[in-house]
Amino acid sequence: MPTDDYYPVLKDRDGCRPQCVVCNRSCGEPGEFIVLEAGAILHDDESRQSGGPDDLMSAHLALVKHGAEPRGPYVRLDLVHELIGGQADLMFCSTACLRQFFNAAVDDLERRWREA
Repeated sequence: MPTDDYYPVLKDRDGCRPQCVVCNRSCGEPGEFIVLEAGAILHDDESRQSGGPDDLMSAHLALVKHGAEPRGPYVRLDLVHELIGGQADLMFCSTACLRQFFNAAVDDLERRWREA
């Protein structure tokens, strides 16, 4: 499925895409769908009761494999890279597509490991 051009799925100022990351099927209401959320909240004050995304924040989500320290190989697969605002939603229409996405990402990580 994915190639090197597929990753990261979201970057820079990409907005939330209302379709499945894998098959591009619409993921919206009404209907069932799955969301993989990643990110952080910038709180307005110490009460931590309000806050949200901010352009000063960047979200990231990655798979990383480390070899034995201190000189083992290091391989990183960015799924979300420096997404402005600090929050990312990856939409999937089904658990089958979610599973396919993660299986493909792990396969790609292993491929990169073999090439490292």
